[in-house]
Amino acid sequence: MTRYQQVQYKVPVGGKWKLFDDKLIVAAEKRGDPLGKWADERITAMQKNPLAFYLPHGRPRADGSNDGVAMLSDWEHDLILLTAPNQVGKTYSMAAKIGMLCGESDSSWPIFSEHGVKPPEWTGPKQIIIASYSLDNVNVVIQTYFEILPREWLGHYSPHWGCFKGEQGNQKEVSFHGHTKTIKLTTDTELVLLCYTQNLTHFETRQADAAHLDEQAKEEQFDGVAARQRTRGDFTPIYMSLTGYCLPDRPDTGAQGWINQKIAKGTSDKGRKIAQYKIAMEDVPDVIVSKAKKQEAYRQWVEEPQALHDELRIRQGVARYYGGWEEGGGLVLSEWNDAIHVIAPFDIWKYKPTLFREVDHGKVPCAALLFAVLPWGDAVMFKEYYEFDHTIGDNARRIVEDFCGNKRVKVDEFTEDGQTWPVYQEEFTTMGFLASEVDGRSFARKSEETNRTIGSLYQQFGLTCVPASCEHNLLDNLHQWLGLDKTRVHINIRLGRPPTDETTLYGAPRLYAFFGLPRLLSEVLGYCINQKTGKPIDKDDHLISCMRQFVAYDRPYLGDYGMDRDDKEESVKSAQNTSGSSETGY
Repeated sequence: MTRYQQVQYKVPVGGKWKLFDDKLIVAAEKRGDPLGKWADERITAMQKNPLAFYLPHGRPRADGSNDGVAMLSDWEHDLILLTAPNQVGKTYSMAAKIGMLCGESDSSWPIFSEHGVKPPEWTGPKQIIIASYSLDNVNVVIQTYFEILPREWLGHYSPHWGCFKGEQGNQKEVSFHGHTKTIKLTTDTELVLLCYTQNLTHFETRQADAAHLDEQAKEEQFDGVAARQRTRGDFTPIYMSLTGYCLPDRPDTGAQGWINQKIAKGTSDKGRKIAQYKIAMEDVPDVIVSKAKKQEAYRQWVEEPQALHDELRIRQGVARYYGGWEEGGGLVLSEWNDAIHVIAPFDIWKYKPTLFREVDHGKVPCAALLFAVLPWGDAVMFKEYYEFDHTIGDNARRIVEDFCGNKRVKVDEFTEDGQTWPVYQEEFTTMGFLASEVDGRSFARKSEETNRTIGSLYQQFGLTCVPASCEHNLLDNLHQWLGLDKTRVHINIRLGRPPTDETTLYGAPRLYAFFGLPRLLSEVLGYCINQKTGKPIDKDDHLISCMRQFVAYDRPYLGDYGMDRDDKEESVKSAQNTSGSSETGY
């Protein structure tokens, strides 16, 4: 017997993981069965060099392989994103990827000769950064490296050092406490341990030929590593393995975080060639995660949250079970889920909607949002206005004519300080609004352009409007409009569109947004909570302000209000009256 003896061994055979029981191997050895000798030799070789025998798993691919094999064979892209649920081997897989850069590989290793992985060209010793989000997790990650790297490269860092012939001396232990720690392999490659809780200077001052950023690094830390790689050669990859949930005290993570919004969605490539790979729970061999454990995870992250209508855990389950991105984590509007709240545009005019117009006054910018309430009570945000550095008169004209397609008719003139101004009235030729509102504080404030208030100037320049509510609890109302209700039918189903898991399993909100509103979606996904104060971080929220104005009242459906009627003037007057209650349509 040459192997380090264990109760069971997981060994790849014929492209699949197999479990070998030590008692059966011992019995085979005693009776002279060749299987015993073969098993002992293969297990011994694997224990001495786990990397050589690594069998990757991942999302199936059209060519018959999987994302694990493809990711480990990818030496073209220098920014790789591997997403997966918890505890399915993503860190182990990425450690194998980095491991192939730590020393010179042998093409005869089973990982290459049997499992289809393509080895990299060995270009010499490297400086490699390995980082994660907490001190404990950094320690877990480095232990994963010790479990997969060849003992010949690890030397005294090898697990159970001394268990094989020729291993002399004491075992070296590594405990990372937040101070920069460097582990030098016998190949002269150095592994530099860092943590995202450390000061940014740790990431900006370390040379790096490659980096493994486990879980979700901060953007400035990623940029710091990338900046230090520019003098290290042409191929300086950064590899990221993560579960897309929202980390505690990190509103920059999850679906609204920079990694998903920029890297995964392709809005920024950071000057690199990007590739994405994925592992889902069903992609993991039963030898790695048993069927019982998979069923347990399914109950924990899918079945129970749905049965309890636990929206937070439902969203977490998308990341922790399916390997997707957790929507809403760390957001002020935590109910928001792109897959549920954002819908493809449809012909709203077919349903004779009741329209509402909300304006957030400003020069940087002036924002407006149009809402359509449909016969069954759902509301859709279907058009956005977002313009910089215009006067009130310009914005009034742009909103009325260009944005809404209505007309302005000159009805009078106004003279102030010897200067005459035209007075316009809006005609609802294309869109008629039950309510058209400008944010209340701006409405009553004196303008910079004249001695008149901002609200009166908008009215003078033909924008039909009244002051919006200034109540402080309007975010509570917005949470209710966006919250998922199991008793509501998703709007896509009402429209006869094919149902999806999101539209059938999680319930439905009352407020939706059309695709094609980039400013609105950007604001929602960037509107995060300051974890220290519990209040929203001060960022652009102009269209969100329009949303708050809209939900200040229970907006009813009254048909295409103000359109194709003889009483248009009376309709506008009624819409302008906000002092009443439900009698005015609020």
